[in-house]
Amino acid sequence: MAQKHTVRPGECLSSIAKRYGFVRWKTIYDDAENEAFRSKRPNPHVIYAGDEIVIPDKSPKEETVATGKRHDFQVVSPKLMFRMEMRDETMDPLVGYPFELHVDGALVEKGETKADGLIEVPLPIGASTGKLRFLGEEYRLEFGGLDPVSRIKGVQQRLNNLGYPAGPIDGIVGRKTRAALRAFQAAQKLEATGKIDDPTRKRLLELHDKDSRLTDAEEDMEFKEDPPAEPGDEPGPGGGSVDYNPEIESSCSVPKLD
Repeated sequence: MAQKHTVRPGECLSSIAKRYGFVRWKTIYDDAENEAFRSKRPNPHVIYAGDEIVIPDKSPKEETVATGKRHDFQVVSPKLMFRMEMRDETMDPLVGYPFELHVDGALVEKGETKADGLIEVPLPIGASTGKLRFLGEEYRLEFGGLDPVSRIKGVQQRLNNLGYPAGPIDGIVGRKTRAALRAFQAAQKLEATGKIDDPTRKRLLELHDKDSRLTDAEEDMEFKEDPPAEPGDEPGPGGGSVDYNPEIESSCSVPKLD
């Protein structure tokens, strides 16, 4: 009997498929019972914690073979590919630069960026976190941690990853997120309103995910005033406030699962 699975933070379809004993994640995603889920998440590589997925029943596979002979069966091993493009502030690709990728504390790849500044490395299905060292910087990676652009956190993640500091990934459209939105909109020749509108979400999706399948916003994305400063937070005479300077972070989905 088919059962339902509620997506947990950090999960992706490949890890869910492995948990339930399926070789291919498409077996779950393409099941007829998941039609509504496919409509909501047209990019199978970007799902959201709390989503419900139907886990289909397993169908036994039968093979007819001759007796008295040895037969070899080949089981397809699924691959999880990490892909990330490294670009400068003008979005030009950084080609031929060395990098190191560490996954769950272990070095898994040393190499150079390819055409389009691409870093492409196969990962184990259970990979959860990583660190990318590139041009003297260290990027923290969370595989399966990218939220859909239909959520505020997904917008903030993409802005930060593209070099527009939106502040902490908290799901609140405050002053820093609005400033990042205006800067991004101006750079992309969109109306610089500082609001999360459909043209902005679509452009973020195109640049960051190489995808154009925009779905409706799933929550209120209006600006919310930041809370007033607590007593003692104000700068003293001759001093100044310290602006937020986030540590470089990249919350990455896996763009392709083979």
